[in-house]
Amino acid sequence: MAARVGRRQPEARAAADLLFRDLTALGAHEGCGESDTGSAGSRGSLGCGRRFGTDRVGVRSRGARSSPLGRNSQSSRQCSSHDARRDSHVQRRYGPRRAGDDGSADRHAGGRSALSVADVRRPHGDYRRRAALARSAEARSGRAPRPSNSRDRHALGGSRWPARGDVEANHDHADRDLGHQHRARPAREADDELSRRLLFGASLVGVVAAVVGNRRGATGYRNSLLWRVYDGICTRIDHERGWDKVSTPLGLAVMIGVRNELRRHNLHDTNVAPAVDVKPVPPFEARLVTSRSPDGTYNDLSDPAMGRAGSRFGRNVPFERTFPPPDPGLQEPSPRLVSRELLTRDPFVPATSVNALVAPWLQFMIRDWFSHGRGDGSSTWTIRLEDDDPWPVKPMEIPRTPPDPTRPPGHDEFPPTYLNTETHWWDASQLYGSSLEMQRFLRSGKDGKLRIREDGLLPDPPDKEHDPSQVPGFWVGIGLMQIIFIREHNAICDRLRGEYPAWSDDDLFERARLINAALIAKIHTVEWTPAVISHPTTATALRVNWWGLAGEKLHNFFGRIASSEVISGIPGSEVNHYGIPYSLTEEFVAVYRMHPLVPDDYSFRRAADDTSIREAVFHELSGPRAPKLMDEIPMTDILYSFGRLHPGVVCLHNFPRFLQEYERPDGKLQDLAATDILRTRELGVPRYNEFRRLLHLKPAASFEELTDNPEWAEQIKRVYEGDIERVDVTVGMGAERLPKGFAFSDTAFRIFVLMASRRLNSDRFFTADFTPLVYTETGMDWIDSNDMRSVLLRHYPGLRAAMRGIGNAFEPWNSASA
Repeated sequence: MAARVGRRQPEARAAADLLFRDLTALGAHEGCGESDTGSAGSRGSLGCGRRFGTDRVGVRSRGARSSPLGRNSQSSRQCSSHDARRDSHVQRRYGPRRAGDDGSADRHAGGRSALSVADVRRPHGDYRRRAALARSAEARSGRAPRPSNSRDRHALGGSRWPARGDVEANHDHADRDLGHQHRARPAREADDELSRRLLFGASLVGVVAAVVGNRRGATGYRNSLLWRVYDGICTRIDHERGWDKVSTPLGLAVMIGVRNELRRHNLHDTNVAPAVDVKPVPPFEARLVTSRSPDGTYNDLSDPAMGRAGSRFGRNVPFERTFPPPDPGLQEPSPRLVSRELLTRDPFVPATSVNALVAPWLQFMIRDWFSHGRGDGSSTWTIRLEDDDPWPVKPMEIPRTPPDPTRPPGHDEFPPTYLNTETHWWDASQLYGSSLEMQRFLRSGKDGKLRIREDGLLPDPPDKEHDPSQVPGFWVGIGLMQIIFIREHNAICDRLRGEYPAWSDDDLFERARLINAALIAKIHTVEWTPAVISHPTTATALRVNWWGLAGEKLHNFFGRIASSEVISGIPGSEVNHYGIPYSLTEEFVAVYRMHPLVPDDYSFRRAADDTSIREAVFHELSGPRAPKLMDEIPMTDILYSFGRLHPGVVCLHNFPRFLQEYERPDGKLQDLAATDILRTRELGVPRYNEFRRLLHLKPAASFEELTDNPEWAEQIKRVYEGDIERVDVTVGMGAERLPKGFAFSDTAFRIFVLMASRRLNSDRFFTADFTPLVYTETGMDWIDSNDMRSVLLRHYPGLRAAMRGIGNAFEPWNSASA
């Protein structure tokens, strides 16, 4: 009998409620000691308490710490004063405080108040406020205050204090933002009367909507009349002027309206199609309330299958509009012809505002986010080749995407669906695996750490099944990122073990995973993305996503100052799925096919003096050859070389040559450009013009309107035989005029606007559970105090000269010879 994917399990919710009631009592017994320094608690318990005393108001004395969950008596009294202001989301998820027989709140022996549910879920503002008071006291006493900006804290070895030798070297650059191209620019004097009136109208309507209409209507997100008027004004500005051509304040207001429209109309659940033989959800364990599961289950405790590995991709266009065209229409025009005529790199077009680390970083992220899995090669697409095509094996064959095994026969009224073999969550599964078996293989079994060689490189695989170089797509760039963040995980474990010496291997691993994954998400949000889309409006919007309009400095002093994600950022806000179970989408996969970022040619140089080591091409960096190169060239020099090179722009005629003749680990050749074209068609992603219509954008009326490059317009017209409606989404996005500072198209950006926030909004470990209770205060400090630059310098201090004065690690680095 057909069953619906993602069936809810109320017993998980009941177990969570019971666990948090137990936390209340346990936190009181073990976390509320009178001593200023605290005492050791039970090993690894969810309820055992980290305690810190106060020598004076707001200044923490550092005693032995056994766990992060408890509070001293002063903190408990502070917490109780906030009970009346508990977040309604807390009450809804975990219920009211349990009353004793006399009607009073639970108390343990000694009369001290138990740790309340509100304390468990309360945002992490209190310890920030204590830190702020400490800084004020230090300033009044004439002592140098602690630095509050993450770039001012080197955090090498986890320290929040800069090394003595770095103070003078970095003085001129301590407060530098993400580069001059990221700073907000003055409002354009050229904004015409229409834009000024629309800005005034949008602002007025937005304020009124926020005050009296900020509720979800019965049929969708922000569906009140006032919000719809606001969104209509923003859409008009976007269509008539473009969000990127108006002032930054107006651009931000427009993007809010654009995102509202996308959240209302562009989230679609594919689980409406029937399913059979769905893999059962593993039994609930109490530790999953505060730890990520290996397979992504129980992130949402009321729907534990949501986002798990092996669940379906969702859609950003109406599900019924995703039927793929039947063959042979699926292959018209030939994907190989499109690859040769429109995508072949000639010449290389570099993105000079960033360095080549942006390409491996994105592929590192993709290995966390999604994979359709590997087919067995028994089912392939046969691609027609032109007579003059030099492809060595005829006909060309491309493996089909593995079908969804949970779809029952029949039910052809629904389009095809596909499964994500990875978890849909932003949980660093590329490091930790998406199954319990893989996670056990990757762990060392000691001190919570991951396996790595003594020389700091990836461990030698015991067999081909566990050899990363045998996975299609593996190359030196991905190996670099894996090594860096395995070492970062292990460094976090060392810090936690020093703070909580009683913790077990599992305790250290689970907490370090949370911290490492959150740091990766932060780097992607406020460093990588602003580097590749460096328009002032988007750079500001991305920082607002993480820190809110209040900004990083205010966050570092006080933590969250409001429940609103606009004011204080998404991390620490409420969970919100916007009415649709969370999943990544096929359209998200399509727009992240950004192979043009990868260069073909590489010059490896020494970080010490910039002298040449060797030249190489991509083929020498990929597959089984990658580990050999990393054995030959020191990691510091490889990273320095990437920091000095540029990636490619995501546009037509810039697809890497070696990826058009990519040799897979099994020895077979594959044209990845032709594969990208075929995949978007096979997976039901609409063609370019229809894609834009469904994203509320104007379609291109002609080939000349599609691109401002006359030569490209003529080439596209010839390949698609004069039919603008047949242009593939990949080709259309590559032909577009790019917004200023962008390395990819505005059409792709619309999916990013929707899904970048959703990945954070839906994940409780970035929202309701992004607290010191779950991450530890040490963990929250680690996330706040570090960025990609500090991570690299912690593990590869030989890069210091190359990165001196660099505000964003993805900007071009200095030459060591300078």
